Amino acid sequence: MSCRVLITGVSGFVGGALGVYLRSLGGYHVTGVSRRLAREGSADSFRPLDLARPIPLDLGDFDAIVHAAALSAPWGSPEKFQAQNVDATRNMLEFAKTKAAKKFVFISSSSVYYRHGDQLGISEETPFPERPINLYAATKVTGERLVRESGLSAVILRPRAVFGPGDTVLFPRILRAARNGVLPRMKRTDGTTPMGDLIYIENLSHYIERALALPCEGSFNLTNDE
Repeated sequence: MSCRVLITGVSGFVGGALGVYLRSLGGYHVTGVSRRLAREGSADSFRPLDLARPIPLDLGDFDAIVHAAALSAPWGSPEKFQAQNVDATRNMLEFAKTKAAKKFVFISSSSVYYRHGDQLGISEETPFPERPINLYAATKVTGERLVRESGLSAVILRPRAVFGPGDTVLFPRILRAARNGVLPRMKRTDGTTPMGDLIYIENLSHYIERALALPCEGSFNLTNDE
């Protein structure tokens, strides 16, 4: 019997790639939701939804839910971040509880740790800064709190800088900034080379699948460790 998985944000990079990956493995039936059209091959069935509104109960019953949908941007209005990252997460948690889903996987972000200046050796025990670095990070912190307080069997995953085929967020922005000559934060005054750890999209998809398949709970930071 297939594991019935609901993935939010299948029009986006992570949600879309995850749907394709799970379907390639077999053993998963993927229902995808997003405001825009799903990425090709990412879902067995698809329904357009605005997650900032209560989730219709006729969407179906699911063994697991992966909440990957989010407004992922360094800038934006507080109202949009609240609606798409906080209200949407709260609505998905309420839906999961109503449907008695066995597992809830929340795709958070390593940005919850970010401070100005160098950060090396971050672990799950590293404290969050008192003031999040931007609205995206702040709403991910709030989303994590909602997940922890939900009472659901949940896994919080914090990927760091996802890249790979289909990327519309990370490298396109870096390349655009490089062409325009506006990468001051990637230059070091001490003459050393800037470094950052990232995660490849298929590695992230594998980790999410493991979070679905294994009897695990808690929060996990995810990178390529390179």
